[in-house]
Amino acid sequence: MSVFLPSAFMSGTTGRLYQQFAVTVAVSVGISALNALTLSPALCAILLRPRTDKTGLLARFFGAFNRGFDAFTQGYGALVRKGIRMSMIPLLLLVGVVAGTGGVLKMLPTGFVPNEDMGYYIISVNLPEAASLKRNDALLKKVEAVLAKDPAVADNIVLGGLNILTGGYSSYTTCVFVVLKPWDERKTRELSLGASLKRAQAQFAQLPEGRIICIPPPTVPGMGSTGGYQFEMQDRSSKSIADLARNSGALWQATGQSPAVGGMFTDFSIGVPQYYFDVDRDKVKSQGVALSDVFSALQIMLGGMYVNDFNKFGRTYRVMLQAESQYRATDEDLSRFFVRNAAGGMVPLSTLGQPLPFGGVHHRRRAGPQLRRAHLGHRAHRGEDSSPGLRHGVDGHRLPGEAGGLPGPGGLRHGPVDGFSGAGRAV
Repeated sequence: MSVFLPSAFMSGTTGRLYQQFAVTVAVSVGISALNALTLSPALCAILLRPRTDKTGLLARFFGAFNRGFDAFTQGYGALVRKGIRMSMIPLLLLVGVVAGTGGVLKMLPTGFVPNEDMGYYIISVNLPEAASLKRNDALLKKVEAVLAKDPAVADNIVLGGLNILTGGYSSYTTCVFVVLKPWDERKTRELSLGASLKRAQAQFAQLPEGRIICIPPPTVPGMGSTGGYQFEMQDRSSKSIADLARNSGALWQATGQSPAVGGMFTDFSIGVPQYYFDVDRDKVKSQGVALSDVFSALQIMLGGMYVNDFNKFGRTYRVMLQAESQYRATDEDLSRFFVRNAAGGMVPLSTLGQPLPFGGVHHRRRAGPQLRRAHLGHRAHRGEDSSPGLRHGVDGHRLPGEAGGLPGPGGLRHGPVDGFSGAGRAV
């Protein structure tokens, strides 16, 4: 138990894979130790009594069993002696076993953790960056209508605003968990997870409002948010984000034409519309306004600030400070917000800085796209899945050959990380 039980507390991939195994073996060893200390001595005392000839039905049964076992032992020994004299027959049988094992290994999935029918799959709904929640809801109704017609789908759970690929929240992303019917009701191939996922993806491709991706779930719960494997490109020469985005797009197009790839998705984007408020610090100081008050006003009016909770009618309500949506729709609405100076006067925020529009990468918890770093370099992440009939191991070995011929600036590296999203390493 001192060897296996600590394995249950290991972290990372190893801990997740060995957790159940460690607990099972530790419990088995505990039961075996209890049996060895209590029941085994009493059993030994019964079996080691002086042997006496007995008669009866039970004695005749044990006598017949012993004679049969002795005959089997003698026959097996004779067969082994004959096999030693005729060594070619055992060698041919060994070659057949090895060949059969190789054939079976070619038929089995070669990925780190192959996809399995877990009874559900995930849909990531992505509209253009900064699209409104109203457009998101309209597209979601079409998605639910498609799922309602699928004979393998029992229900679906919608998490509006969640980007399952990054864990962030935004108005233009939605996560849908599609619950399939029980396995005993899905015995045909047409009702399997792969078939349902393929049908849904084909119908979602006809919806031009956004990009809808059907993703298999991770085979091992807790090992990443989705199934499949991830493919990463890393910038090791400190080039611009635009160069990384351009080469990532070229790699996307090249691998998308491969028959080995069944589906691709990425959370890398540098075109998210944003506004950067350039604060004129000299003017803020000349107006007698504290710089912290300027940033606090921007946060409260545009982003919102949590104040406290209060109880009413048996429920707990949260108090938030934030401007109404119609008063923070455009950059011109900054003239509606004021901050108090040292003299007690109210100064418009629009006079203390200038909003500058630009496209860039959002923070993970603020929006879907994000910028990752590994080994002191930027990297672009893509999740992929193999086509039906192909395996992750085969697909993962094909992609480097197809992507290796891509033109691009030096210092860019790309390669597959077999397994599943969230459990890989940068290459």
